Amino acid sequence: MRVFCEDNGNKKSCQGSPMAGPMKSPMASSMAAPMAASIASSPMASRGMSFDTHYYQSLLRGRGLLFADQQLMANERTARLVRAYASDDGSTFRMDFARAMMKISNLNVLTGSQGQVRLECTLPVSS
Repeated sequence: MRVFCEDNGNKKSCQGSPMAGPMKSPMASSMAAPMAASIASSPMASRGMSFDTHYYQSLLRGRGLLFADQQLMANERTARLVRAYASDDGSTFRMDFARAMMKISNLNVLTGSQGQVRLECTLPVSS
């Protein structure tokens, strides 16, 4: 993003950024490949494309790839998980991930006209 974003004081301008919308200029398109290569060779991806403890170790060092990723360290509850996931061979994360997938698979999500749109997600689901 540093390639594409100008720092104007504390406000960033990212008109040419792939994150700002579709790339229209040939120059922006030609810059996409080097940017993808840069991300692929970043510390986050240094051990391949797998999601492993290196991801969490990078967060501990303040080197999260995305701002949203790094925000996991802003709250003590999630920071505790980051520390746990960074401290072993990945088995803690894999176990928690498997449990979460099992819980999600048992939700019986309603779709189409059977589902409901929740405008206020903090309120309990009405039956």
